[in-house]
Order: sequence, then C-alpha cells, then structure tokens
Amino acid sequence: MPRKHDIKPKEISTSKNYRWAELMKRTFGVDVLKCPACGKNMKVTSTLLNDSVVKPFLRSLKQSDEPPQPSAARAPPENDADFDFDQSSPQSDDGF
Repeated sequence: MPRKHDIKPKEISTSKNYRWAELMKRTFGVDVLKCPACGKNMKVTSTLLNDSVVKPFLRSLKQSDEPPQPSAARAPPENDADFDFDQSSPQSDDGF
C-alpha cells in the first residue's frame, strides 16, 4: 500500500485560461483553443476589454461592434405537462 507522501497530487493547471476553455468546451462543445484551420493547439495571448480597442478590431473583421440585443423572455407553458405522477398504473400484457 502506498504511503501518503508517495502519492503524487493530480496535476492542476494554474492557468485561468484552461478553466475558461474547458467550460466553453463543456458548454458549447467547441474547443476554443484548437485552431479551426489546422487543428493545432492555440493559447490566449491577449484579452481585449476596452471599447476603444475592441470596436475597431471587430470592424476590421467585418463584424458588428454593437452588443446583441437581449431576446424577450419566453412565457411559461399554458398547459401542465401530460405526465402521470401516479406510478401505480397496471402494466400491459407486454410488460410495459
């Protein structure tokens, strides 16, 4: 049996970019750190936060520099779901 000091801790990334990229991958199914052209790994080299830099950058890519308008909230369903909460219904001949 290994002694406590013989067990190596899991390698934990100290990069916050890894956590952000992993969340994007889990949420949207897109690896944001993989080059779409060649498939090689990329790394974040900068983050643009200031409007005076972001807007010209987006315009140079022929993208809108205005934030998207939020969609209207969806109304709740009008009818209750057709779900049988009573689990004691008898089974049919085929077992279902």
